[in-house]
Amino acid sequence: AMVNDFLGQMAVRGGGPQDNLYLIDHVPWPVPFHFGGIVSTVNSGLLDEVDLYAAAFGPKWGNAQDAVLDARTRGGARDRLHARADVNRLMSAALLEGPAGPWESSWTLGARRSYLDLLFGRMFEGTVTAFPRFQDAGGTLDARPTAHDRVHAIALATDDTLGLLLTPEETGNTTFTGSFHYRNTYVT
Repeated sequence: AMVNDFLGQMAVRGGGPQDNLYLIDHVPWPVPFHFGGIVSTVNSGLLDEVDLYAAAFGPKWGNAQDAVLDARTRGGARDRLHARADVNRLMSAALLEGPAGPWESSWTLGARRSYLDLLFGRMFEGTVTAFPRFQDAGGTLDARPTAHDRVHAIALATDDTLGLLLTPEETGNTTFTGSFHYRNTYVT
């Protein structure tokens, strides 16, 4: 089940989102969601498959208490350069992929950015309203030097920012004035 109607965090078999183990390419995924659950921090075009183990998973998952979400990234297209774009009400996204030379190598590169702060930030400038901003980028490099060997590398970066400035003129009370700034960034 989802925690609420607005966030993508999962509650599995009675546990909370903090009880889940999130992995990407079998490595712990420290920040799987922007702002705690709005959208994933990885462009879905970079993903090959996502498995959810709700129960009866073995000790290889370590200290997972509730569920394990195991996402795996994919290699890029090996035939030619491909490009995709998505523009919606919340964000814009782009994905590029193509061949990379020897050993059946390929690459992917994806990036996303929300733009509510750009659209509405100027409109409400100087008021108590604040719009969050998130952005992420990621890519893979995939090579098959032999028929039995595969080398797969991944790089991810994400940044969430929210700022709020309250002045005495806006609040009418000096007790509730000041600034608040939240920033969550990671690079893997």
